[in-house]
Amino acid sequence: GCTNPLATITSPLAGAVLSGIEEVQGVSNIPDFAFYVLEISTLGGNWLNLHTDSEPVKGGVLGEWNTEFHKPGNYSFRIVVYDASGAFVEPCTIPITVGGAP
Repeated sequence: GCTNPLATITSPLAGAVLSGIEEVQGVSNIPDFAFYVLEISTLGGNWLNLHTDSEPVKGGVLGEWNTEFHKPGNYSFRIVVYDASGAFVEPCTIPITVGGAP
């Protein structure tokens, strides 16, 4: 579910198999922007913060993520973009797989 073009991940793509250091690209530029977080979760598990930034991104690099810190398997990956009041738009969440050779 990535329905808001102002809070979205454009790379990696949903269903991607990732290894090594991955550059995450997208947009985090909602009205009254405060900050965004990139998070990962085992399917149905708790969310782990991978990266937080207080600078909006209009289209480009949101951060880097070293997948080697995670066991191979299926995960959910998302961006959550917050406004100055602490509210957030619907997170952009994609399925990814960690594994494979770098």
